[in-house]
Amino acid sequence: MKNRLTKNLGLKILSVLIALGLWMIVVSINNPKITTTLGPVPVEVANANVITNEQKVYEVLEGTDFINVRVEGPRTIVDKMTVDNIKATADMKQLTFMDTVPITLSVVGVEGTVTAESRTKNMSIRIEDMKRKQMRIEVDVVGEPAEGHVIGTVSLNQNVVSLAGPESVISSISRAAIRVDVEDMNSDIQLEKQPVKLYDDRGKEIDGGRVTFSILAVNVDVKIMETKTIPLQFHISGTPAAGYAATGEVINNPSSIRIAGVGNTFHALQSLVIADSTLDITGATGNKEFVVDITRHLPVGVTLVDDDFEGNVVVTAVVEPLRQKTVHMPITNIFLKNIPEGYAVAVDDSEYANGRVAFTVRGLGDAYELFDGSTAIAEIDVKTLIPGEGELVEGRHTATATVSLPEGIQLFDGLNITIVAVKHSTLGTVNEE
Repeated sequence: MKNRLTKNLGLKILSVLIALGLWMIVVSINNPKITTTLGPVPVEVANANVITNEQKVYEVLEGTDFINVRVEGPRTIVDKMTVDNIKATADMKQLTFMDTVPITLSVVGVEGTVTAESRTKNMSIRIEDMKRKQMRIEVDVVGEPAEGHVIGTVSLNQNVVSLAGPESVISSISRAAIRVDVEDMNSDIQLEKQPVKLYDDRGKEIDGGRVTFSILAVNVDVKIMETKTIPLQFHISGTPAAGYAATGEVINNPSSIRIAGVGNTFHALQSLVIADSTLDITGATGNKEFVVDITRHLPVGVTLVDDDFEGNVVVTAVVEPLRQKTVHMPITNIFLKNIPEGYAVAVDDSEYANGRVAFTVRGLGDAYELFDGSTAIAEIDVKTLIPGEGELVEGRHTATATVSLPEGIQLFDGLNITIVAVKHSTLGTVNEE
């Protein structure tokens, strides 16, 4: 048996070698080696904390975060490969003084021998100091609400964002804002998850890809209010100096205001009446001007609409010198009271021509111009002519009359009337109260 195995041993070994060669030739023909390029393959960064622990950040330059990889291997393997079978890694622990990191390639998820290489040997980075900034989130409102409506309060569920990133980027950020469109809106707006955007000092949007946000989006609530125009009314107090009077005319600029609000209080407000204690013309000898901040008099929930009007209204109370003239009152308009029993007391009509008494009045305005004295009423208290506990003396007396005049008209220098008192007799027509 042993002889049979060893007989012609050389020929047998040669036969095996020839068979292997033939098998390899067949395999090479049916499954040859091929090369192909896969990409772009993302380059994973390892140990980034080597940089970030130093309060610095990095940026990959020249597109070296994605590379093309040339792979070589059996066709049956290579033909099925994708970028997922290539792992490219840049380990920050291998960072060079030129700010480059070698890229290591490996083939994963395949059985068989496949080689991989890339023309891009290194990842190029730029390292900067990290900077942090906290900013208030603003709201950029675009468009115009429906006619007769304005924007009221605008509120956010969060109004501050903290930012971190490269110093060159963070330093260029001037404002953080969200955008809300209110075009033709006539009711309140509630929006969720509105993205926070960054802008430079020229209003150009900044790419936030390298910036870390504490919040990426916020919810916003925009109140839409109705508007209307109402007149202003001012009540003046106080008495001008002697010889002067308020004409009743009050000039205010502006004479009306445009307001905004909602609800019953707003709808019921048809005018704004202001009786401010500062509107005092006591002692005035001419027009007196005031500046009134009407915002202090607006009901809660009602606001001014016009941005260029801060609420200060110039109010002018017109004060003029009193005019003076002589008018005449019929003596029949003079009444006497408290006449002692047993006396007859009457106006001495012999003193007054045509039965009319002349007296002087002062005033302003239409009421003064129309007043001729005929509607005045005078009253004399006869009791004032009796001395002490004595009795009324018969004869003529000069009595001071109290005169009732229309509003805005004043008696000047008083009015004295001559009367006649007769005991147990009648003189003329006696008017008694």
